[in-house]
Amino acid sequence: MDFVVMKAGRALVWAMAGDDWHQVREAVTYLWSVAYPAPQVRGVQAELDELRDQVLQARSIGDARTEKALEGVWQIKLQQFLRAEPALAWRLQDVLDHVLVPALLSPR
Repeated sequence: MDFVVMKAGRALVWAMAGDDWHQVREAVTYLWSVAYPAPQVRGVQAELDELRDQVLQARSIGDARTEKALEGVWQIKLQQFLRAEPALAWRLQDVLDHVLVPALLSPR
């Protein structure tokens, strides 16, 4: 698995529980919109909303295993995305550097 995918999957799960989750959701949605038609993009939006709910629920009960599993799920999704669209690897790196990491560093 690509290093950027591993980092992005982990950062995505952590950032979705933060105050900047709308920005994170929009950045990942935009990434999908570059490569896929609207119905698939809406599906990813719904998955991201569900991800946020799952992360918040896991955190509320201290369920680190579920959070780790969600990281793995999104790492696989991102890896599949890059396999289908390898030319967009730089966009994923850009989202990681300019949206996900700053969201992790912002005050909660």
